[in-house]
Amino acid sequence: TGGRLQAQLDQARAERDIAIADYQKAIQVAFREVSDALATRSVSDATVAAQGRRARAAEDAYDLARLRYDNGVSSYLDVLDAQRTLLSAQQSRIQAELTRETNLVTLYKVPGRGLGFRFRAGGAGNGAALAPAAGLAREGRTRVRRTRTEALETRDR
Repeated sequence: TGGRLQAQLDQARAERDIAIADYQKAIQVAFREVSDALATRSVSDATVAAQGRRARAAEDAYDLARLRYDNGVSSYLDVLDAQRTLLSAQQSRIQAELTRETNLVTLYKVPGRGLGFRFRAGGAGNGAALAPAAGLAREGRTRVRRTRTEALETRDR
């Protein structure tokens, strides 16, 4: 029975080590995804600013084309062309803002993704949801302690 108990202890340690490795991998993936999302956020902010400047310039061009038409200097075709350019610039700005906001949602969601996996505590496949790192370490130590206690109780009988 001593060998069986040692094997159970070794199995519990191995399962704990696997759970810790899985958790660390999930944390690394989350950090990488957050880093990627932050980099994308920076690019998105710059894109929104550039599209905003483009839309303001197109609005100024439209106002000028309208003023020129009202004063008889240019045709209505110039106004329509400026209006088309303005609408295109506004649409691009809105698309850039949508991309930025979608990225923001991703940035908020990323840290929690991948951390809800299950691990085999106790060897019977009765998975327990993995909590923060402290919870994992505590669960791993508790299971190992429980195994040692069980081993000692069995030995003392």
